[in-house]
Amino acid sequence: MVSLPNPLDNRVRSYYPSRRILNDRGIKKALESGYIEILPTIDPSDTTRIQPATLDVKIAEVDEINRLDNFQHERPNWIGLRVIHAGSWVEAALTETVLINHERLNKEPKGPQFMLHSAEARSSFCRLGGFMGNSGLGRSYLQRWGDKSVYTPINPGNFGPNHWEFAFGERIAQMFFFVDPFADLSFTSMHEGCCHALPSGDEVRSFEMGIEVQENLQIKLLHDKGFFEVAPKLVWFQGYVQVHASDEAYRIRKLDGVLKFSDRDALKDELRESIDIRNGYTIQPNESIVVKTLERFKLSPHIGIRFWDNFSSRRFCKRGYDHLQGMTWLRNTNLVELTDGWIDPGYEGVFGRQPKGYGGRVIRPGDAIGWGQVFFFPTGVEKPYGSKDLGSQHQEKKQI
Repeated sequence: MVSLPNPLDNRVRSYYPSRRILNDRGIKKALESGYIEILPTIDPSDTTRIQPATLDVKIAEVDEINRLDNFQHERPNWIGLRVIHAGSWVEAALTETVLINHERLNKEPKGPQFMLHSAEARSSFCRLGGFMGNSGLGRSYLQRWGDKSVYTPINPGNFGPNHWEFAFGERIAQMFFFVDPFADLSFTSMHEGCCHALPSGDEVRSFEMGIEVQENLQIKLLHDKGFFEVAPKLVWFQGYVQVHASDEAYRIRKLDGVLKFSDRDALKDELRESIDIRNGYTIQPNESIVVKTLERFKLSPHIGIRFWDNFSSRRFCKRGYDHLQGMTWLRNTNLVELTDGWIDPGYEGVFGRQPKGYGGRVIRPGDAIGWGQVFFFPTGVEKPYGSKDLGSQHQEKKQI
């Protein structure tokens, strides 16, 4: 019999704790308990930093620039302290360092690793060609920033045609906190020859969290019970929610000079150019397109969905994926297995995808263009997307 997923089901184990993520209450409790440490401490009056299941993070500067296309080996010319170049991926420093288990492990030497973090580009950057590189999140380390703070690096990329300049402290990404609530059981079994719970494990298991749904029938059960709605119909495949291209799409025009990210809304009409994909559209290098999905979502506070693009190990859709075959594979190694967008619990509205790929990726109406990793939060979240003090910008969105 199919049952609802349970984050504290000890039978659901994984070596890498990517199966579970903290919700907003869980993040706050982990901060209070010292399992997550942010230096300098975020301003508690800023109610928008902790979102329903992520932490918004801000850019300090770009430290390293590399080309996305592996056939082009020379690095781009440096043109600005916080510029993410067209056709590049970068290492960018954040304004704060995010430390995981730092204080707790000092008190419990060589203790279990309960948590890891992962970054996702914010949707406002994704629509312009931005994404989080598959190298993901750099290792947190301490380094002086002037005299005041320390930072954590991330690895965003820009598949679009424009150079984008960010202001210091502008929000660029959101951070998930993966948690393995049973890491202490594996730890004690490995080090002491037995398997018993530690006080630290009991504390982590009290943090509110969601769990990845990996079975098609569980996705269907959550949908049937009204935890989320997909119109006109739900399609699942190998444990993912699958979305498909409509016939509505546009590409991002190349504009002159370096564009300020803060000007993106004012430049919207200049940047967008409608394209016809009805007979198939081949994406060109450094051409960012946005395709409206056939599906519209309505998520309860119990469901969040993380999307992925350009799967290579599992061929979800053969049509349109010639760019992942033969020699073109070499050009695409920086663009496969990409995390590609997060829909917060409580979101309602349309959704757009930004398919990427060198070497002839073709998009047609009806094509599968995204695969959603569903997370179920049994206790919901404290503040669903659209809550008045979260600064939600896209609730009940009707246009991409």
